[in-house]
Amino acid sequence: CVDGGGYEVTRHARAVRAFYRSLQQEFPDLLLENCASGAMRCDEGMLALCGLQSTSDQEIAQNYPSDAVGALACMPSELAGIWAYPYPHTFVEFFTGVPFDAAKFSEESVVFNLVTALAGTPCLSGRTDGMNAAAKALLKEAVALHKQLRAFKARALPYFPLGWAHICEKERPQALLLADGLQGLLFVWRRQGGERIELPLRLDSARQLYPADGFASEVVLSDTQTIVRLPHTDCARLYRVTLRREPE
Repeated sequence: CVDGGGYEVTRHARAVRAFYRSLQQEFPDLLLENCASGAMRCDEGMLALCGLQSTSDQEIAQNYPSDAVGALACMPSELAGIWAYPYPHTFVEFFTGVPFDAAKFSEESVVFNLVTALAGTPCLSGRTDGMNAAAKALLKEAVALHKQLRAFKARALPYFPLGWAHICEKERPQALLLADGLQGLLFVWRRQGGERIELPLRLDSARQLYPADGFASEVVLSDTQTIVRLPHTDCARLYRVTLRREPE
């Protein structure tokens, strides 16, 4: 019966959480990840017990910003494990014997992957062993930056300047602001839409943080909004920003 089934599910959930608590008591330095089949079993009870929550098993980088931005509406950035496949070799390709082809992936695709991952805690996958020197440098830069930003992301709160976009809304840009007081990190993604992205944000300053060099973008600040121009489709950038203090 339904009631009996619900009772057994509740007992199971309580037993699992008790087991995790016992592990933490015995091994206090152990970091537990709640994989949960792409976050389908993500809830506050599990977030309280685990140091990392996998947000998705999405392998297509262009689809992941929708997942990542949505995930940060319900979990802290520092707990959100965001997968990055800078040089992907998908599950289906691997098991059907399709050979890895590094030539399919540009440096911009590596940047797109890693900007998304930097919104949370990066979980690196894919054929990183096949990267060329430039791609490896971008990966090392992103990992070093993540380590620098950990403490800030643990304090910051998420804001969603453009709301949320469905994974299939390829024309819509996406943006995420992680802010602690007036200091912030601004993530902007362009998929198939135009290069001009208007954000309802009043900023005093904005500086491109990742990639630090060699990948152009433009930010124009005004009294009413912030305009970001990303030069390519499937393009993303991370900025360090200072929000404008509103008059009291």
